[in-house]
Amino acid sequence: MQTHPESNAPETQIHPAARHLRRRRRPPLPVLLCFSAALLLVLIGLFLLLRGSDREAYSENITLSPDARSEITVTERYAVLNSCYLANQKIRVEGLMLHSVGTPQPRAEVFAKQFNTFQPNGREVCPHAFLQADGTVYQILPWNHYGWHAGGTTNRTHIGIEMCEPDCIVYTGPTTFDVLDAPAARAYAEETYRSAVHLFAELCLAYDLDPLEEGVIVSHGEAGAQGTASDHTDPEHLWQGLDLPYTMDTFRTDVAEHLDLLQNEEAP
Repeated sequence: MQTHPESNAPETQIHPAARHLRRRRRPPLPVLLCFSAALLLVLIGLFLLLRGSDREAYSENITLSPDARSEITVTERYAVLNSCYLANQKIRVEGLMLHSVGTPQPRAEVFAKQFNTFQPNGREVCPHAFLQADGTVYQILPWNHYGWHAGGTTNRTHIGIEMCEPDCIVYTGPTTFDVLDAPAARAYAEETYRSAVHLFAELCLAYDLDPLEEGVIVSHGEAGAQGTASDHTDPEHLWQGLDLPYTMDTFRTDVAEHLDLLQNEEAP
């Protein structure tokens, strides 16, 4: 016959101090509730403080309003259906990135319409604006929005601008193309370059950026070589393919010169 396990167990000896501890009562429920509420308020306060600090780190979305003498016109056509726009993340603007679209399409409006979809061509991608030769700019993201244009960490700090390309070239590879009408292609690329200089100068003025400071104005190709963007070569491939004398160094210099003109116009 089995004996119940407790039947032969020796009597437990309880130390007097232990008896005292066992007699302690848990804090009354109202005390626990008050403590929990106070802790919750502290956590909420910390959250709001940190959130406010983050908001201060964001740049404002500045509406560019070039005067009648400017060679650019900016049309806000936000890509409200794009997954990037819907993500609604902000950045502190620390620089500008120059891109080239990599396809023979000279009209910025075409891209503005194309990118107003959840994932254009099945990709999560969205720059801030497209620019065409006559200075027409279609802005599809607020300037302080976290754009998806670089494929790397530069997205966190830089506005991305895509230059349109002439329709008289035919791509034969990712960075190579045949030129059907060299004078027309060069003329379009030259005008687009000049318009990009003006737009970048306006953005440098708006966000207090020094175009000659290292890392402020970069191309997709430069950032890709530095490992802060995907492996692209634009827009240098376009200039080189059309035998144009442009480099990112000439671009930065030209932006700085135009910025000086804008600042002198603002001076009293």
